[in-house]
Amino acid sequence: MKNTIYKIGFLLLLFVIGISCESPEAETNYTPAIYEFPSVVSLGSSNIKSTSFDFTYTISGEGKGYYVVVKDGGTAPTSNAVYNGTATGYLKKGSFDLTGAPVSISVADLCNNTAYAVYAVQMTADNFLSPSPVKVAVTTSAKSIAGTYIAKPSAFGEAAIEYTATLTPVAGTTNQYTIDSAWGPNFIAWVTGNAAYEGRYLYSGVLTINPDKTIIIVGDSTWSAVGGTGVYDPSCINKFSYTLKQTLFGNPFTTDVVLTQVQ
Repeated sequence: MKNTIYKIGFLLLLFVIGISCESPEAETNYTPAIYEFPSVVSLGSSNIKSTSFDFTYTISGEGKGYYVVVKDGGTAPTSNAVYNGTATGYLKKGSFDLTGAPVSISVADLCNNTAYAVYAVQMTADNFLSPSPVKVAVTTSAKSIAGTYIAKPSAFGEAAIEYTATLTPVAGTTNQYTIDSAWGPNFIAWVTGNAAYEGRYLYSGVLTINPDKTIIIVGDSTWSAVGGTGVYDPSCINKFSYTLKQTLFGNPFTTDVVLTQVQ
């Protein structure tokens, strides 16, 4: 009796194995998935400005895109670092939905005349991450020194009244600019506490940038001709820092000013 049971069991086992081996579904009904990872990331060059640019993410697949912006020239981040937003030295990061149509992304608050790199990856709709990020490099445009600046003067250890200064190129030169007011139209009124001096004693003059990025300011009036000195910093946004002297008051004092270009 026991032998009969064992034989039946053995025959059933062989029958199951035979079905599984002969089933056509095991060979014909499985189709490996084909994933579309980022293939083209192009830059909208017409939108490159001194502190911003656009890049276009183009892919036929769906899911979600992820990107980071870093200074160009370093080691490329891994796909996971882009996806997690943990790339070394990243300056900007973000994500966006993919529908199969190109996606345009704007990146702002950057430095002028600086080389950047955008790295992007895709997470597919069924959660497969790009094996490696794609890259696009762009250099922001250089912004002219001439223009409008936010000016922050200070004296006697206190902040004076903030104002707007304008630098205009001196004709026939490449390193000199007139400045309409080196310490502000309301500075003397602030110093004296007398509103009658608003708009007077502007400290207009000429600002000269030396090859070593130091600057000299010479005022247009006899009391401001003593001028001042400082430095020009073009590393991110055009910026000037200087200290002014004057002989307008019998008790001499200096005034510190920082100019930051309006972008």
